[in-house]
Amino acid sequence: MTKATALHAPTDPKTASARSIDEMPVETLRERVGQARALLAQILALFPGLVMLTEADRRDSDGRVRGDDERDALSAVLDAVDERPEVFACLADKDHGVDDGRVETELLRERLARQECLSDLGDVLAPLTQAVEDTALVQGERCKPVILAAYQIARPVAKHDPALRTKLAPAVDYYSAIARKGARTRASAKAKPANDG
Repeated sequence: MTKATALHAPTDPKTASARSIDEMPVETLRERVGQARALLAQILALFPGLVMLTEADRRDSDGRVRGDDERDALSAVLDAVDERPEVFACLADKDHGVDDGRVETELLRERLARQECLSDLGDVLAPLTQAVEDTALVQGERCKPVILAAYQIARPVAKHDPALRTKLAPAVDYYSAIARKGARTRASAKAKPANDG
């Protein structure tokens, strides 16, 4: 099992009825997830125009800025463009601005500042996202293996016990579908080299 490190946040003694998620009643956790969703909706409303890239677009993006040092370097380049704008006229139609006669350095500086603001926010939100995802994984580790062991015991018994078979049917349907899909994928992968040759 994964070794988990607890992430502690300031708690309000009036609302903190449990020391950890493990001690929190599930209904309370559900209520708090609902509250968090509402708060996240409010946060998202503060930032109209946020975009979601595909995995491929994210991987191939030229938009990564490697912190303040690179931001300073990019600003220095813009200073050079401001110093001799005529040298850079060939880039005038590539800045996604409105003036095709010059590089709009003020617009590029604004975008660089926006990048910094959003990157800083992402840095603040990333640990929360990671902690929520990791805590969900730990909760899964603490229940799924024993449930799957019970499934392995129940499957052969269910063949001879109609009531147990009825209760287990959704699990059998789910895991059988996964097994069939996996078998098709393996068969397709095995057949592919033969077809290629």
